[in-house]
Formats: sequence, structure tokens, C-alpha cells
Amino acid sequence: MSSCGAVAEPAPDTSAFPEAGLRRELLAQAAEIHRLEAEVARLRAALATPGAAHAAVALGDGFGLRVGAREETPSSSLTRERTLQIGRLFSVLRPGTSYSTVLPTGSMKPFFDEKAVLLTENAPFSDLKVGDIVTYRHPSLGLPVVHRLVIQEGDRFWAKGDANGHMDNVYVTKDNYLRRVYGMIYGRE
Repeated sequence: MSSCGAVAEPAPDTSAFPEAGLRRELLAQAAEIHRLEAEVARLRAALATPGAAHAAVALGDGFGLRVGAREETPSSSLTRERTLQIGRLFSVLRPGTSYSTVLPTGSMKPFFDEKAVLLTENAPFSDLKVGDIVTYRHPSLGLPVVHRLVIQEGDRFWAKGDANGHMDNVYVTKDNYLRRVYGMIYGRE
């Protein structure tokens, strides 16, 4: 019996209908896409606000965050406001420093996630090397992406989120490169 007194019907066996499972998965993916699109719209509005921190997307190659065992990322006792204040302080004390926030995609876990504020510098493109974490403008998103450089091919790089199974679908070049990450301020959950 269910809590309202009616007889509970057994769940239908969907093993013979794989389409039902696929439909549920597609609906979940569509909901995640909708959530990320709303977050991108919020980010674009925040970028338009004078004096706001820069923001970057760490693009995941899956839909949503990892399921199962939680991937731990560093954290501290600092509040979000305090991490942003420290980012502003670095931008004053170290000329050329900017600070950036990250959307909650999980693509750079376990190195950092949305709790971190990234410190970036205007390093020359010619100084970049494999292993550097950079921000670059993704042409189809129109937003900065923050990922690690993993392969150099001549005067361009392939980048990849640490938690992603695949490299990004665009090169990092002198034309779309923005800044290099040199530090992180970790906040609490």
C-alpha cells in the first residue's frame, strides 16, 4: 500500500523498451543544457556589470557533473565574498593580474571547481607551454573557456579539461588566447 492507502502498481519493466531509458536520458540532458544556458546568460549579465570579476567556463565533455564517487577539490574556510576580495587585492598589488570565477561544469576537477577564484596574467602567447592553464575565447560560445594546454602543434595548442575524456574542439591560438592562470584562491563549499 502506498502512503495514501491505494495499492501501488508495480513499475513497468522497461528492459524490453530501451527507448524509454534513452528518452529519460535525453530529458535529463535537455534539462542540464537548459540549466547551463541559464548560467551562461547569468554570466554574460555579470560580465556586463562594471567592476565585476571576469568569468570563465570550464567546459565539460559530458552532461552534468560526475555521478558516483565524489571528486574532491581543494577548499578552504574562505567565503565566496572573501575569495573575491582577495582576487581584487591581487589585481591591485600585482600589476597585470585579473581574477576570474568559473561555472560549475566540473571539467577541471580535481584541480579546481566553481569554489575557486582564478588569478590570471597577461603572459605572451609565445611563453605558453604544455601544462599551462589558460583562458581562451571559444568561437561558438563567445565566452572565455579555462582549460589546460595538452598538446602543441606548431603555433597552436590543443586544450582539455582535466576531467574531460576528450580535447576541446578548437585550437588555442594567438588570436583566441586571453590569459594564463598563475594561481587559485580556494573557497569553501
